[in-house]
Amino acid sequence: MLANALGRRVAASRIARPTGVLMVPVETRGVLRAVEGRAAARDVPGITGISITIPVGDRVRPLPDGDRYLGFIFADGETQHEVRDALRAARRELRVVVDQSNAPGWPGAVRSAS
Repeated sequence: MLANALGRRVAASRIARPTGVLMVPVETRGVLRAVEGRAAARDVPGITGISITIPVGDRVRPLPDGDRYLGFIFADGETQHEVRDALRAARRELRVVVDQSNAPGWPGAVRSAS
C-alpha cells in the first residue's frame, strides 16, 4: 500500500493464508523490568513472530497518556479464527513485569516506603 501511495508500480498479489498482528498495549505505568513467557508464546501454533519494541528499563505508560505499544505478535493460519485464537493464546503466555514504585517524578507515581 505504501509503495502504491508513493506512485510506485506494484504487482497485484494476494496473501495465500490469513495473517494477523496483535498490538500489545502497555497496561501499567512504571518502569518495564521484563517480558516473560516469550518462548512459550512463540511456541503457540500459528505464531510467526514476536517483537517487543520497548527496552527493559524504559518508562512506560498506558494509552492515552502513553505513546507506544509494548510490542507486536504476528500469526498466520488456515482461517481467520485460527489466527485470532493464536494471537490471543500467545498474548496470554506473556507476563509483563512493570515496577510501579520506581517511577520518580511521574504524576501519580507510587513511591515505596523507606
